[in-house]
Amino acid sequence: VCSSDLTNNSTNGLGAALYVCDLDLSDSTFAGNRSGGSGGAVSACFISQLLRTTFSRNVAAADGGAVMLDTYAPGTFKGNIFRGNRARGFGGALAACDGLSSRSFGALKARNRFSGNVGRRGEIAPVPCNNGPT
Repeated sequence: VCSSDLTNNSTNGLGAALYVCDLDLSDSTFAGNRSGGSGGAVSACFISQLLRTTFSRNVAAADGGAVMLDTYAPGTFKGNIFRGNRARGFGGALAACDGLSSRSFGALKARNRFSGNVGRRGEIAPVPCNNGPT
């Protein structure tokens, strides 16, 4: 997805604007989206690249006010703005089931801008997910 404006979408499920498995996203805007589940704007298994995209005023009834991921891959998020997103669960801006650590938090904060995102455990949070039996 490139140079797209996805605004004011809603769903009772996951990812009000996008619900996908693998995503490459750049130069887009997600604003005012509302999810009845996780991922106010985007719910994805994996994002291979997220560049220069703005997420503002998105709301999730569960986790990931702007983005909910099954797996976070370090280094693939650069130049993005997360502003004023909210989640009733974990991660006002971003939540992920796997891959988030204290080291990746620092990289995310250094390469992207976060302001005014509200969720349990802060703007970026790991989420306890049930991925089935191991």
